[in-house]
Amino acid sequence: MGDPAEFVQILMDFGAKLTLENVGGRTALDEALLQMGQNVQTYRLIRPIGPKSLTRTIELLRSRLAFGCAGTTGEFSWSEFLS
Repeated sequence: MGDPAEFVQILMDFGAKLTLENVGGRTALDEALLQMGQNVQTYRLIRPIGPKSLTRTIELLRSRLAFGCAGTTGEFSWSEFLS
């Protein structure tokens, strides 16, 4: 529950820059690691609905970074997406 791996894969396929840092100096992988184990929440009447499972997302990001495929420049906010 709560693993955006399919969406992250699409972003990477279209060149999302994986080394891009947010204002706090964190990358998508950093943000995913920070969110691991946090609860997924509803957006309306905020309430937890279960733990986030970002295992596949983290695997995708690590594997792409390991092969030197950091993507292109972009303005996508990973931290907003993963939170």
